[in-house]
Amino acid sequence: MTADVPVEKVYTLKNRDEQYSIKSTVFSPKQSLWNEPDWQTIKKATWIKPQLETHTHQDITLAVNSTISLKIPFANKELESVFLEGKYILELKDDWDDEGAIGYTEQSWKSAADFIVNYNKWLRGIFSGSLHLPKMHHGPKGTIDVVWNEDNFRLFVNIDYYNNKGTFYSDTPKKQYSEGEFLLDDFKFQMLPLPFKY
Repeated sequence: MTADVPVEKVYTLKNRDEQYSIKSTVFSPKQSLWNEPDWQTIKKATWIKPQLETHTHQDITLAVNSTISLKIPFANKELESVFLEGKYILELKDDWDDEGAIGYTEQSWKSAADFIVNYNKWLRGIFSGSLHLPKMHHGPKGTIDVVWNEDNFRLFVNIDYYNNKGTFYSDTPKKQYSEGEFLLDDFKFQMLPLPFKY
């Protein structure tokens, strides 16, 4: 008469929790559930780390001209049209209106473009719906205007690169308005009106 020999089996488990639970429930032959298990005869279990399939989208690099390139998050790729339409500003040099107007430098234009990218990136992080897209316009004294002009609200942001300052004004058809200013290198986006599509 031969003694029962435990048969070693290997189980493939979906997660680590199953590995620990199986140790307390799977025992070798003739082992009582009421006794302390003999860990030498318990069937072995192995855990295989699940392979998660991930999809990542890289930033889009938009070459505005030979010296300006913008990195746009894939989630905000619709901003490409904003910058392509607004690149006309770069062609307006000093005295572009024949009345002594100040021209627009690449640094000033890129400062406004960076503001738009970062603002929309922040908005996308707190809001999953559709966002209104702004337009870029030439502003006074070499500054850049960023404008949202919609049926239910208007928002004007002026980017003054040379004075490190931004100013904004917003209003609605119901005659509600807000306005203020901020430093370009130190401000909170949540202080600005939010151009959401409701």
